[in-house]
Amino acid sequence: MSVSRRTMTTWTGLAAGALAFPSLPAFAQKTAATPKGPDNSALSKPTFRPHKATYGLVYRLPADVNKVLDAKVRPAIKSRLALFGMNTEAALKNMPHVTVVHIHSADATTPAKMLAAMPKLPPPIKTSLKGFYTTEAAKGAGHPWWLDLGIPKTGDGFENMMAFNTRATAALCPLRDGPLPRCTGPVYAVMSDAAKELVQTQGVSGVNVVKDGNEVRAHNPHNTLVYSMKKFEVPMQAAWNAVAEELNKVQPDGIETTFNDVSIVEIGFAGNVIREIYRINLADGAVLAVATNKKMPPIKA
Repeated sequence: MSVSRRTMTTWTGLAAGALAFPSLPAFAQKTAATPKGPDNSALSKPTFRPHKATYGLVYRLPADVNKVLDAKVRPAIKSRLALFGMNTEAALKNMPHVTVVHIHSADATTPAKMLAAMPKLPPPIKTSLKGFYTTEAAKGAGHPWWLDLGIPKTGDGFENMMAFNTRATAALCPLRDGPLPRCTGPVYAVMSDAAKELVQTQGVSGVNVVKDGNEVRAHNPHNTLVYSMKKFEVPMQAAWNAVAEELNKVQPDGIETTFNDVSIVEIGFAGNVIREIYRINLADGAVLAVATNKKMPPIKA
């Protein structure tokens, strides 16, 4: 099976002009893996791994993007969720964001460990969001599935995002206790071999890694607008593909913006952000503990 559209298809070939980064072990020296190491036993089971706690590193959507989405996009999505009786999806808590990387760990100290292991930050990222589409966790898995808004894969902002994903994957994935639950069971069973390898070695698909001394890109940055565990059968696919087409007509030119910070967050099973924990300024490395509004020692360049 092919890799989901949430991941880039360049895994099977090196991206042209791939950047030179230290090998994964060099990054991993800043981290301490869980005492017993990640447990991949869930990958051999037909059901999803029970979800305990997932943490992630994400870019918050800036106010200018949310303003456009609130005016032109989210009302249409809300009305369709109501029309289709998708009350669970409508009520799902989520901080609008673009993901860098997610890891699963039942260790409540994981966010602090992620902060301590944070690799070199990118500069503020000038980018845009353009192109709505639906996608499954793995084609044919049935669920979960999402309605996403993409990010054009060109320009310095995109290159900085990809480079940071490579660094963050190597630095943070060793902190996992095993694979993301949504990457196990029926999803893992139908993944491509390349995606399975990423889940085995990183606990998640759709991330960039260093392999044989070269950067290999599978990351596909995007913003998710609908998270669903309903079976993505033909009528559901048709209905939401039509919504995506409609939204692309409403917002054809994309939304220009700049990501000025990145946050360590807690995440639900489907990938939705339920709690922001630390916010890190990309310009100066300043760190804010969100719950207490307390300034923390900054991330050094």
